[in-house]
Amino acid sequence: MRPLFQTRWRWNTTISLAVPRFRGGKKVAPQLQRMQADDLMAAAFPDAAACLENIPGDRQIPDHPLVTQTMRDCLDEAMDFDGLARVLERVHAGELRLITRDTPEPSAISHEILNARPWAFLDDAPLEERRTQAVYARRSTEPSQAGDIGALDPHAIARVRDEARPDPRDADELHDALVTAGFLTAAEAALMPAVLFESLTSSRRATRADQLWIAAERIPEILAVHPAARLDPAIDAPGTRTGRDWTRETATVELLRGRMSIAGPSTPACLAESLGVPEAEALAALHDLEGQGIVLRGRFTGIAELEFCDRSLLARIHRYTLNRLRAEIEPVSAADFMRFLFVWQPRGPCPSAERHRGTPLHRRQA
Repeated sequence: MRPLFQTRWRWNTTISLAVPRFRGGKKVAPQLQRMQADDLMAAAFPDAAACLENIPGDRQIPDHPLVTQTMRDCLDEAMDFDGLARVLERVHAGELRLITRDTPEPSAISHEILNARPWAFLDDAPLEERRTQAVYARRSTEPSQAGDIGALDPHAIARVRDEARPDPRDADELHDALVTAGFLTAAEAALMPAVLFESLTSSRRATRADQLWIAAERIPEILAVHPAARLDPAIDAPGTRTGRDWTRETATVELLRGRMSIAGPSTPACLAESLGVPEAEALAALHDLEGQGIVLRGRFTGIAELEFCDRSLLARIHRYTLNRLRAEIEPVSAADFMRFLFVWQPRGPCPSAERHRGTPLHRRQA
């Protein structure tokens, strides 16, 4: 608040005639008025002029009429301190709920701050040094673009899904993928080398439960969800996994927990179809995972149906989306800019003319 206090202090000292505006019939120069106002502040309010590192504890506000008036102007006129106190009290009492949203671009409400004049800020940094000048904001108030302000990049979603999809190079990596993901569908298994599945089944480390490929460690959970599932080949789960009493609800939650780590943004219906359970059970399991902070809900791909996505995958999608938006406004090099100027003026060869060189159209124009 220091620059704001100094501005209000100079105003109050001037209108109260504590600092003369005229002397000897001539107007006092503004820079001299500023120096005299600073000297008066150092005498009336020493802590305001002192360096913060030299003040132990809190700053002591003196009982001075100019200081009191300046503090009132700063807190009541320039800032609504009473309103801020009421909002904080309502937050502390639980009447207001704070919701954060990570969007690829600033909210339309913050545009007034981003486009504010230099004197609207509390510090005295010049305009060209402000980080707000580097924030790129689209015209969010236009109807044609207002609907996709918080939309994620479809290419980023596809890239993250491709990165999260298991791509094993040997049987050990495939076994780790089956343990982590919970299960793989027959369509997903068809995209991987069949020799890896044969190696796991021969060593009794994986099996097939109807249309799902699972690791031996996941057998108790699959049987809790599908008690009538037929294992091919019939193998037993390791002893470390058979001691837990699995129910259908807890097994569904654990299987979908692993599934969300490779699925990306997915609807409850799609997840329920992959596991072979009713959509209501999949939705209940997703709500349980959401309560644990594992997944987040939203409309990430632009469809009307509600979607769920793993928190780590969603953070990666946001990062790729922001990188793509930053790349769109990345400045070109000086050489490219000069090359553009030569063509634009025109003082250089036109790329379109180079493509048509030697054609009848080029000879006719020549």
